[in-house]
Amino acid sequence: MNTHFWSPIGLRSTSTQDTNMRSQFWMEVLVDLKDSGNFSGSHQHKCLLRFAFLELMQKDLNEFKDLWNQHRIRPSRMSACPSGIPSEIFSLPHRFQSRNFGYVVSEEKLRQLATQCKEICNCGDETIQEYLDFIKQQYNLQTPLTWRSAVELFLRLKEICNT
Repeated sequence: MNTHFWSPIGLRSTSTQDTNMRSQFWMEVLVDLKDSGNFSGSHQHKCLLRFAFLELMQKDLNEFKDLWNQHRIRPSRMSACPSGIPSEIFSLPHRFQSRNFGYVVSEEKLRQLATQCKEICNCGDETIQEYLDFIKQQYNLQTPLTWRSAVELFLRLKEICNT
């Protein structure tokens, strides 16, 4: 039985084949931008690409992760891993003849990590990020909700920035 979820390309299961097709889809979208001459690989184009696609791709990854962790893994004689639902295996390891392999992280370490993550902006360049945020506001550009709107945002930003 497959778990169903939102997908940018209509794939709605956690099967290995569909998972591979999802990652292949995103790679093809980006390769198409390059092959059509819209992406040069320059620093500016990488920033525009990250700005336009990063949130949407992260949303896709998060949704897949959440659904993957709720799907049932069937028993297999060839696997050393337990069968069951991944989130249950993680939360209740004793029920699966395992143990908690986690470790305690101090609040200070978590704060340091949070600070480091805040310093990393979506596009990878703070100056360009500020400029793109400004352009997005000035031109009333919307955050993309689909891969097509992410492509449109990338192309529009490219046009506005004249890159």
